[in-house]
Amino acid sequence: MIIYPQLTEMKVKGYSNLRGPAAWTILILGLMLISWGCFWRKQPFLYPRGPIFPLKIKAEIGFPGTPQKKLIKQGDYLFWTTQEGELFAYQLSQQKMSWHFSFPPSPVSLLAHEEGKLYWGDGQGQIRCFNLTGEKIWQRDMGGELRQPVVVSSGHLYALVGRHQVIALNGDEGQILWSYSFPEDIQAGPATAAPYVVVGDEKGTLYILNQAGKLYFTFPLKKKISSSFFLLQDRCYFSTADNHYCALDLRRQKILWQVNLGGEVFGEPINWEKKIIVPLWSGVVFCLQSKSGEIKWWRPLPGRTDFSPALAEDQVLISSQSSSVVSYLLPSGQLKGTMDLGYTLKSNLVWVEPDLYLLAEDEQKDESFLVELEKEVKVTLRAEPPSPQTLGEEIKIIAEAVGFYQPEYEFYRAWQKEGEKEKKKGEEKKEKRKEEKKPTIVTEEIVQPFSSVNSWTWYPEQTGKYVIRVVVKDKQEKAEAQLEYVIKEKKAEEKKEKISKGRS
Repeated sequence: MIIYPQLTEMKVKGYSNLRGPAAWTILILGLMLISWGCFWRKQPFLYPRGPIFPLKIKAEIGFPGTPQKKLIKQGDYLFWTTQEGELFAYQLSQQKMSWHFSFPPSPVSLLAHEEGKLYWGDGQGQIRCFNLTGEKIWQRDMGGELRQPVVVSSGHLYALVGRHQVIALNGDEGQILWSYSFPEDIQAGPATAAPYVVVGDEKGTLYILNQAGKLYFTFPLKKKISSSFFLLQDRCYFSTADNHYCALDLRRQKILWQVNLGGEVFGEPINWEKKIIVPLWSGVVFCLQSKSGEIKWWRPLPGRTDFSPALAEDQVLISSQSSSVVSYLLPSGQLKGTMDLGYTLKSNLVWVEPDLYLLAEDEQKDESFLVELEKEVKVTLRAEPPSPQTLGEEIKIIAEAVGFYQPEYEFYRAWQKEGEKEKKKGEEKKEKRKEEKKPTIVTEEIVQPFSSVNSWTWYPEQTGKYVIRVVVKDKQEKAEAQLEYVIKEKKAEEKKEKISKGRS
């Protein structure tokens, strides 16, 4: 055992030597003080992440056609399709359209994607696979009409062909792996998440297959099922025509819970910390406990929606068939912000820090856009009372800033006085030359250094024209604003009135 002398014997000026338990007591007290110091030390500054409201339109990238409802991000690209049969690719780093491809249009030509590949079906029953740079990897004729958007999971692609048949393909090469025919018309699905493939028919029976095409079991719900399923681990979530939202335990083959939400779900919910965010077609969004179905919160939306919500840090962002996007804080459902774009929204939102993207349409001009949104950073400056004023008045200069976090304000003042008369440059032969007063600007000075106070109280002592300026900054942003203010002499009658009041 190593013995440290400084711990067992301490010499303190004015005191006798400390040994044994006394030394250890002092050591422990010292360590406790250090620990408390570490605990109370200033925590590192954390700038807010996620979208910051208010927002403004940063860019509008026009394209022909009417966009379908799905915008996806893969790598450095955004992708979407149109009702007219066009696939567009927008490269984020270059901020420009990268490539596009034309195909026979279909209402179910929504994109599926996985591992650097894009998949979609067209109006002639063809499924295509492209890479992110626009090269076609494979194309497969499915031999019939595609009734639902294709879905992909774990390298397998699934398509509903005709009314009764689901076909599975290899996502890498497009080879058909298996097909399964159902006795009734398919109403919902296919939906997939390893190891399950779920399909629902028009009579309310659910079919659960494995990814090899073998039937696990059937579940006779005996209710009409909406068109979308949401799979999460061993649970399948879906809505019914009687406005119930249900959770089916795929492993135990039983309904876990069902809750009446007052509407059907046609968009895809999202998962967040053992909760699911469920947008209703009727224009309401619910946050449910995924295991129990307990409603944690619900909020109205600006319009009907079949778009999937988007997660961005601690926010859920939702677009609807209106002109407004809304954001709610995930833990509480508190409104974080809203923005009216002035266009009809046509897709889900995509968060690409620090900006948001979505598809929109100007229906009056029949124009479509990929819209990029960014936080609005601006400062305005106002005075109370407004200019002009006379000497002796108290004036308050107020700065109002948006888009900042814990901003600091610095105020400046510059004074302009009239200079000597000087002749205006012109033709020397003119007998009468116009004269003008050239303003002289006194050097600008700081009247209130950076602080958290967003106003400055001013007692002007001289007449003239002033320029008041404010600079606002935080850890990431900086902006400024200025205003002109005129201070003039009091009129003679005002002076007499003031003198008479003083004598009385």
